[in-house]
Amino acid sequence: MKTYKIAYQYTTYGTINVQAESLEAAKELALEASVNNEGNEHYLDESFEIDEEGTACYNDAHNIVC
Repeated sequence: MKTYKIAYQYTTYGTINVQAESLEAAKELALEASVNNEGNEHYLDESFEIDEEGTACYNDAHNIVC
């Protein structure tokens, strides 16, 4: 039996508290923030999918461009 490396991706969402003068400013600050959202992230079950291209790169010895 062989072992294969399977690439996958999924979407998470979470929240952070940002102090700002307006909602727009808070959004800008949130985009710039370095966020450690551990414990405040939620995984979207339906978003899980196999990354076919990435999986091929990991498992196809003849694949030159990855």
